[in-house]
Amino acid sequence: MKNVIVATWRESGKMEVFSSLKGFLEYYPDYNEYTITNYLTRKKQPYVKGELHLARLPFTGRKAAA
Repeated sequence: MKNVIVATWRESGKMEVFSSLKGFLEYYPDYNEYTITNYLTRKKQPYVKGELHLARLPFTGRKAAA
């Protein structure tokens, strides 16, 4: 099972899915890598700051039924 990074923006309700934290940090370089890694990896809890809610969620990669 693989994990994905899900970013939810509270004000707009927009959700973005990234295959890795590195991808998120490349797209949003203003966020601190060490702080986010501390929350998601060591504390095993979502990172919530202002309008951003960032969580690491399991992803099985199953295809939708037709």
